[in-house]
Amino acid sequence: MAKARRQKSSSAPALASADEPLPLKPLAGWLRVVAAGLVIAPLWIGYVTWSTFGPMLSGGVAAALGAVGDNPSLGPAIKWLLVTELLANTGLMLLALWALTLMLGRHRWFPRVVIGLAVLSLTIVIGDSLIAHRLGLAHDGLAVWDILRNAVTALILVPYMLISKRVRATFVEQA
Repeated sequence: MAKARRQKSSSAPALASADEPLPLKPLAGWLRVVAAGLVIAPLWIGYVTWSTFGPMLSGGVAAALGAVGDNPSLGPAIKWLLVTELLANTGLMLLALWALTLMLGRHRWFPRVVIGLAVLSLTIVIGDSLIAHRLGLAHDGLAVWDILRNAVTALILVPYMLISKRVRATFVEQA
């Protein structure tokens, strides 16, 4: 008799098999803000990179770097700084696009990649400002704004990605 009482009732919800994909729920809460930021980030980085380096490189990369290297007041350190900054901006743009792809796929690596993007962005902006200051380049308010913006972003995103139950529940896919 005890076995008869333990039989499953027909009203119990059926569990999805391992082959069936879980239904995707739309992003909710603060993840919408993160998603908007990841859509805007590559566009912003591309715009800033193009507005900074576009006029300089319009005659070709070799000509621009040759002109910088030929200027004795700038020296080879500026050439190194420009190339490094261009590569860093390209890398950040690609990393932001990868994070967006991981977010859309609900991949479990998404929180880690977003944390890496936030910390790396802050590190690059601080490093760029310190190197420019060390080389005696004029310091503008935009560099301070970039440092503050990236610091606030990292201070918000890192704890959110580490602590949020919504993030933990949303990003569970392995492939």
